[in-house]
Amino acid sequence: MIDCLIDATAGALRAAGARPQLAHLFSILPKMGLDESAVPDQAIGHLARQARRAGALVEVNEKWACPSARTARMFAEAGVRLVASTDSHNCRDVGVYSSVRRIVDGAFSSTAA
Repeated sequence: MIDCLIDATAGALRAAGARPQLAHLFSILPKMGLDESAVPDQAIGHLARQARRAGALVEVNEKWACPSARTARMFAEAGVRLVASTDSHNCRDVGVYSSVRRIVDGAFSSTAA
């Protein structure tokens, strides 16, 4: 299943028009009974290269708390720009970035592996 998701996402990036954005990347995995940690580094690296080639942005999503710090770091290291999104459906949540802050801090802390 993960291979299919990686292939579909990479294909969408190749087919996308100007400045695509990967929104809440991997948020579907828990809905399928999977965890993002099951996505191999090689697959994330492949997507990161595809995103860079496409000029894509990768959203760090507050509502779904994704992608993980590991994935965010790999995309950023590949030269992909990260953007924050609340994905808010309620005005009280607009501009609240607790999960995004935790993910980004984890991705870029000196202790990140």
